[in-house]
This record gives sequence, structure tokens and C-alpha cells, in this order.
Amino acid sequence: MARVNLERRAEIGLAKRARTRAAILKAARACYAAAEAMPVTVEAVMQAAELAKGTFYVHFEDLAALEAELGAALVQELEERLQPARLAANHPLPRLATAVTILLRALAGAPAQARLVVRAAAAMPEVRSGMRTHLRQDLADAHAAGLLALPSVELAARLVAALCVEAALRRCRTIATLYATTASGAVARLLELGINASSVSDSLLGVLGQ
Repeated sequence: MARVNLERRAEIGLAKRARTRAAILKAARACYAAAEAMPVTVEAVMQAAELAKGTFYVHFEDLAALEAELGAALVQELEERLQPARLAANHPLPRLATAVTILLRALAGAPAQARLVVRAAAAMPEVRSGMRTHLRQDLADAHAAGLLALPSVELAARLVAALCVEAALRRCRTIATLYATTASGAVARLLELGINASSVSDSLLGVLGQ
């Protein structure tokens, strides 16, 4: 009788488990990035992954656990894309504008990624928090230097985050008219001018530092 290599069998099992988990995460990305916005559920994700629903619970406790892992991965990807160019700028506001420009240009050329960012920011607290972490750092530096016209760093961070999300949303579809009664409404009014990513960054500097 052939001798069973238990160590090799365990390796194969772990590799298969990792592939299945990756397939579920990939399917979840596809659901959030779909051209037609539909509720993202366990059933929808597993149908997209072409796996049995029960397999989901082998890897994740619930949909929130899946979203937490997906959100953390998305934030990491955004940081890797933005940080090198962002840190090359010494001044806090140009540093912020550089990050916004790079992000908006990337999303403008990738509708699926834009939809993913918009929906992830709405559904996943990890993404919203991650987007604001470096914003707060740069805005706090600007505030300390007397360069921030807005009354608080938190309000400024919300405005910039809203700018990115609304710009990505505009890339996905035509948005309804919004009034400048809130920070996000003010950002949307900027976007209604049809300006490009670089101009948005220039406008952002004007809004924050006027």
C-alpha cells in the first residue's frame, strides 16, 4: 500500500482553500463593480464565484467579514498607488492635490474600478476610514500652518473624501443636481462644471485655502 504523505496532503488542502477564498473575494469585487447596481448578498457573491453558498461560511463568518477583508485590500491598493507621488511633495496642500489627481485620473480610465470605489466607500467603513487617514494628516499639517480656511480638519477630510467619491460616481453615471448645502453638495457643484482631474485639484486647493 502506498504511503500517504500527510504533509503534502495538508499543503494541497491549504492551497485549495486559498484559491477558493481568493475566488470569493474576486467575485465580491465583480459584484461591487458591476455596471448594473444590485444588492450585494452572499447569494450574489457565490453565484458569481460559481460556488455553493455553504462554501462561503467555510471562509467568512458573514458578509460583513468579507467586506472588511475586501475593504482592507482596497485601501492597501489605493495607498500603494498614491503614497509615492504624494510623499514627494513637501507642502501639505500640493501633497493632497497630488493624491486626488492621481486617484481621479486612475478612476476616469477604469469605470469598473470607479464603481468599486464608490460602492465600497458607501458600504465598507474600512474604506471610508482608510481614505481619511492620510487626508487628516495632510489637512492637520495645513491647519497648523494656517493654510486651512475650513473650521475643522474633520470637515475638510469629509469634503475631500466626498470629492473623490462624487467624482468617481460621476464617472459611473450622471448624477442628479445637488445643492451646496452640505460639504458633499459643495463638492458635487464643483464637479458639475465638468472640470478634469487636475482642475478639480486646483479647485480643491482654492476651497481649502481661500
